[in-house]
Amino acid sequence: MFCKNCGKEMRPEDTVCEFCKCDNSPSAISAGRTNKIPFIMQVIYCIIGQAAGICSLISGIYGINFYDYDYLRKITFGADFYTEIYAATKAAAGNIIVLGGVMEKFANAFLICTGIFMIAFFGLSLFKAIAKRQENK
Repeated sequence: MFCKNCGKEMRPEDTVCEFCKCDNSPSAISAGRTNKIPFIMQVIYCIIGQAAGICSLISGIYGINFYDYDYLRKITFGADFYTEIYAATKAAAGNIIVLGGVMEKFANAFLICTGIFMIAFFGLSLFKAIAKRQENK
């Protein structure tokens, strides 16, 4: 028989785990008083969550580049009948690039905020799991 909380092997006649002091009696298990996720899995989930938060934070700080801003500055048009049409097209494309710049800033800010939240949330969850584990010892 294995403990439902820490996963350590127990003698069949034991109802309380000698390692984590968790009640493993049939009535306690059916009442749902044991921790459903073992401690090691909680730690792994928290570390993965913090790693994802760090990746999100780094992506937000480094930045996402959707467009090449210098592309339109390199385009030149001749002085013929279609110059005004080309100029209007260039202005419209410039507006789209400006919108892309705003989207980049929003995406970067969102990634930074998400990364900070994930690092804090999973860090707090990790500390809670460790504190609960220390209480049971």
